[in-house]
Amino acid sequence: MPELSDEIYMHQLNSGDFQAMSRLFTKYQAPMFGYFLKQSFDRTLSQELTQQLFIRVFEKRNSFSGKEGMFRPWMYRIANNLWLDHIRRSGALKHSLTELSDGHDPPGIDEQGFKEEDFLRLDQALQLLPAEEKQLLILSKYQGLRYAEVAEIMEISEAAVKTRVHRALKMLRTLFFSKPIKPVL
Repeated sequence: MPELSDEIYMHQLNSGDFQAMSRLFTKYQAPMFGYFLKQSFDRTLSQELTQQLFIRVFEKRNSFSGKEGMFRPWMYRIANNLWLDHIRRSGALKHSLTELSDGHDPPGIDEQGFKEEDFLRLDQALQLLPAEEKQLLILSKYQGLRYAEVAEIMEISEAAVKTRVHRALKMLRTLFFSKPIKPVL
């Protein structure tokens, strides 16, 4: 069966076809878990937030505009709001790089010559970025969203996204090369 667009699945869901929700879950569960994991570095929290996200998508299904190409930004805006709610409730962002390494297959050395320490250093530098810059990089670079989608999620212009991503990458580069790597025990 050919893959339908996300907007068609949402239309089907709003028409009472609850299998459409299962299809959306199957398609987006891993990327959304990855989104929350990059934010929190906490597997359990990421699983909980991913579940909450799909519950909210279902609850808010009638608020979706149905415009072509707008499902991903709509869903990521809900995810972003869930993340911000979590930060407000917890009082501060707490993360542990050691939690990520528990049960996590280390990347080792890939075909481009990067070592596990390079990925760890990058993750640590990402965690040191201010929240908005971190969010922009996670959405655009890790989640692969187009700048237009990021602009929709963040409610800023596409030109502003391009400028801020460029600045965030410069900040990340500076942090990556200036901070010593902390060993994970």
